[in-house]
Amino acid sequence: MVLCADHAAKLGSLYADLSTRLSAAGTASCMYQHGALTLRELQSIQCLRDRPVEAAETLLNIVIEQTDRAVYDSFLDALRHSNQQHVYQWIVYDCYNAGTRSQLLVTYPQSCICQISLGGGRSFGY
Repeated sequence: MVLCADHAAKLGSLYADLSTRLSAAGTASCMYQHGALTLRELQSIQCLRDRPVEAAETLLNIVIEQTDRAVYDSFLDALRHSNQQHVYQWIVYDCYNAGTRSQLLVTYPQSCICQISLGGGRSFGY
Protein backbone atom coordinates (compact mmCIF):
# COMPACT_ATOMS: atom_id res chain seq x y z
CA MET A 1 0.00 0.00 0.00
CA VAL A 2 1.36 3.45 -0.84
CA LEU A 3 1.40 6.29 1.66
CA CYS A 4 -1.28 8.72 0.64
CA ALA A 5 0.06 12.12 -0.35
CA ASP A 6 -2.49 13.60 2.05
CA HIS A 7 -0.71 11.97 5.00
CA ALA A 8 2.70 13.27 3.95
CA ALA A 9 1.16 16.68 3.30
CA LYS A 10 -0.57 16.68 6.69
CA LEU A 11 2.65 15.84 8.54
CA GLY A 12 4.47 18.38 6.41
CA SER A 13 1.99 21.12 7.29
CA LEU A 14 2.37 20.34 11.01
CA TYR A 15 6.12 19.69 10.80
CA ALA A 16 7.41 22.75 12.67
CA ASP A 17 4.96 22.33 15.55
CA LEU A 18 5.34 18.55 15.69
CA SER A 19 9.11 18.81 15.82
CA THR A 20 8.87 20.79 19.06
CA ARG A 21 6.14 18.67 20.69
CA LEU A 22 6.93 15.11 19.66
CA SER A 23 8.82 12.80 21.98
CA ALA A 24 10.73 10.96 19.29
CA ALA A 25 12.64 8.42 21.39
CA GLY A 26 9.57 6.70 22.82
CA THR A 27 7.70 6.83 19.55
CA ALA A 28 10.66 5.44 17.62
CA SER A 29 11.15 2.60 20.13
CA CYS A 30 7.52 1.58 19.78
CA MET A 31 7.75 1.76 15.98
CA TYR A 32 10.91 -0.34 16.00
CA GLN A 33 9.27 -2.99 18.19
CA HIS A 34 6.51 -3.26 15.57
CA GLY A 35 8.94 -3.50 12.65
CA ALA A 36 8.21 -0.05 11.21
CA LEU A 37 11.76 1.25 11.75
CA THR A 38 15.10 -0.38 11.14
CA LEU A 39 17.67 -0.66 13.92
CA ARG A 40 19.76 1.97 12.16
CA GLU A 41 16.82 4.41 12.04
CA LEU A 42 16.08 3.80 15.72
CA GLN A 43 19.71 4.38 16.69
CA SER A 44 19.89 7.58 14.62
CA ILE A 45 16.97 8.94 16.65
CA GLN A 46 18.20 7.66 20.02
CA CYS A 47 21.62 9.25 19.56
CA LEU A 48 19.84 12.62 19.33
CA ARG A 49 18.27 12.26 22.77
CA ASP A 50 19.99 15.46 23.96
CA ARG A 51 18.62 17.32 20.93
CA PRO A 52 14.89 16.50 21.02
CA VAL A 53 13.85 18.80 18.18
CA GLU A 54 16.43 17.27 15.85
CA ALA A 55 15.37 13.77 16.95
CA ALA A 56 11.73 14.61 16.21
CA GLU A 57 12.67 16.05 12.82
CA THR A 58 14.60 12.88 11.99
CA LEU A 59 11.61 10.68 12.89
CA LEU A 60 9.19 12.88 10.97
CA ASN A 61 11.44 12.80 7.91
CA ILE A 62 11.56 9.01 8.05
CA VAL A 63 7.78 8.74 8.27
CA ILE A 64 7.16 11.33 5.54
CA GLU A 65 9.65 9.74 3.13
CA GLN A 66 8.27 6.20 3.51
CA THR A 67 6.00 4.88 0.79
CA ASP A 68 4.61 2.16 3.02
CA ARG A 69 1.31 3.12 4.65
CA ALA A 70 2.11 0.70 7.48
CA VAL A 71 4.90 3.03 8.65
CA TYR A 72 2.48 5.97 8.95
CA ASP A 73 -0.07 3.77 10.72
CA SER A 74 2.65 2.51 13.07
CA PHE A 75 3.66 6.12 13.79
CA LEU A 76 0.08 6.99 14.76
CA ASP A 77 -0.26 3.80 16.81
CA ALA A 78 3.01 4.53 18.61
CA LEU A 79 1.76 8.02 19.50
CA ARG A 80 -1.41 6.54 20.96
CA HIS A 81 0.57 4.08 23.08
CA SER A 82 3.44 6.28 24.24
CA ASN A 83 1.60 8.89 26.32
CA GLN A 84 1.32 11.19 23.31
CA GLN A 85 -2.37 10.81 22.61
CA HIS A 86 -2.61 14.59 22.37
CA VAL A 87 -0.22 14.57 19.39
CA TYR A 88 -2.16 11.70 17.81
CA GLN A 89 -5.45 13.59 18.22
CA TRP A 90 -3.83 16.71 16.82
CA ILE A 91 -2.68 14.92 13.66
CA VAL A 92 -5.86 12.91 13.15
CA TYR A 93 -8.25 15.79 13.75
CA ASP A 94 -5.87 18.35 12.20
CA CYS A 95 -5.88 21.27 14.60
CA TYR A 96 -5.36 23.70 11.79
CA ASN A 97 -8.66 25.19 10.83
CA ALA A 98 -8.46 27.34 7.69
CA GLY A 99 -4.82 28.11 8.44
CA THR A 100 -5.44 29.20 12.04
CA ARG A 101 -4.03 27.13 14.88
CA SER A 102 -6.67 26.00 17.32
CA GLN A 103 -6.02 25.67 21.01
CA LEU A 104 -4.01 22.59 21.90
CA LEU A 105 -3.19 21.59 25.44
CA VAL A 106 0.01 19.62 25.17
CA THR A 107 1.59 19.64 28.59
CA TYR A 108 -0.19 17.69 31.24
CA PRO A 109 0.48 15.14 33.93
CA GLN A 110 -0.08 11.56 32.83
CA SER A 111 -3.09 11.18 35.12
CA CYS A 112 -4.79 14.38 33.99
CA ILE A 113 -7.75 14.50 31.63
CA CYS A 114 -6.67 16.01 28.32
CA GLN A 115 -8.77 18.10 26.04
CA ILE A 116 -8.14 19.35 22.55
CA SER A 117 -10.33 22.17 21.38
CA LEU A 118 -10.74 22.19 17.62
CA GLY A 119 -12.97 25.23 17.35
CA GLY A 120 -16.59 25.19 16.31
CA GLY A 121 -17.59 23.85 19.71
CA ARG A 122 -15.94 20.46 19.14
CA SER A 123 -13.55 19.08 21.69
CA PHE A 124 -12.12 15.73 22.52
CA GLY A 125 -11.30 14.58 26.00
CA TYR A 126 -9.69 11.41 27.23
